[in-house]
Amino acid sequence: MKNKEHPKLCLYIGSLHKGGAEHVIVNLADYFFHRGWDVSLVTTYFKLPEYTMEEGDWDPETGIVQTNLPGRHVHRIYSDPAPENLNGSRFHNFRVRADTLRQIWKDEKPDVILSFIGSNNVMSILTTRGLNIPVAISVRADPAEEYVQAKTRIPAMLLFSRADLVILQTNGAKAYFPKAVQEKSIILPNSIQPDFIRPRFAGTRTKRVVMVGRFDENKSQGLVIRAFADVLKRNETLSSWVLDLYGDGPARKDCEDLTKELSLSDHVLFEGVQEGIAEKIQDAGVFVIASKREGMPNALIEAMSLGLACISTDSTPGAPRDLIRNGENGILVPADDEKAMADALEDLMTDPDKCERLGKEAIRIQESQNPGRVNALWEKALRSILR
Repeated sequence: MKNKEHPKLCLYIGSLHKGGAEHVIVNLADYFFHRGWDVSLVTTYFKLPEYTMEEGDWDPETGIVQTNLPGRHVHRIYSDPAPENLNGSRFHNFRVRADTLRQIWKDEKPDVILSFIGSNNVMSILTTRGLNIPVAISVRADPAEEYVQAKTRIPAMLLFSRADLVILQTNGAKAYFPKAVQEKSIILPNSIQPDFIRPRFAGTRTKRVVMVGRFDENKSQGLVIRAFADVLKRNETLSSWVLDLYGDGPARKDCEDLTKELSLSDHVLFEGVQEGIAEKIQDAGVFVIASKREGMPNALIEAMSLGLACISTDSTPGAPRDLIRNGENGILVPADDEKAMADALEDLMTDPDKCERLGKEAIRIQESQNPGRVNALWEKALRSILR
């Protein structure tokens, strides 16, 4: 190891395109950089909109790495081979990608590698064989979903025990893997984004139910729209409430069509992807997350940190259950249960005192998942596998 106090760390992920795992890895890069570590971000490609880093050495609009910048920076490296080299069979292209990544490890000579998500974790183990570089892999979603295809599931089951460390987010995720993998595993929480660590909003709350997340089948915005429509239909006193949806994705058009079909255009707002979400939702009456599967829901952690009254589905493999004590600091409902969601929504929309009580308990999550505490746990874990 070159520098015991300030090791060299390579963080490996597909891109920095805005998503939960990408958010975490950028936060970790920032933490380790300011701790004095030599940090490189290895990504396969560049895709806007991306999370940006003030200390990064790449142009945030184009992804082009800037050379000869003065001072220290988080260095970005792209692992995707030149297109002209990917013109053979699937096996040939795989070998080219693996050889390219292995050469990056040889050139960078990191003291430790931390990889995130799916096939990246498999590749990080395969391409470091014989290089004597410690590898930590992190599973960011429900592993039954992240490794649903045989081409990733089988290598994961066979290879993950060869990693120096397997970082998971819930006991449910740990139980998915065989004993040899579990023995290499630890559970680490996500830290709260600093923007969401603030005093709880103390003014008059807006009559808004808010959701934040990618529009897709798993996030179930359509279910929440239908449940919200049912609440307004059954209780006319709630006609001044709106459902405020932040985010974008492949299911947005279907949700917009559903809103028109239910004559809810005045009650359901599509806000798109926006900066400064904490400012925009901190005064909301109710926050909802309705995923069927979720690794560790950053959106829920952040909403609780703001002291919002939160409703969450009890998604697999059980992360919301680790965060919410039902009826004390939030409400848990079964996943994919429209009636249960409608009942929970009506309960909170009609009971501001209950919302206050839940929100005041929810904000205590700032104590257990503040960045200082959680990032220190990540550093301790990575230092434990340094050669």
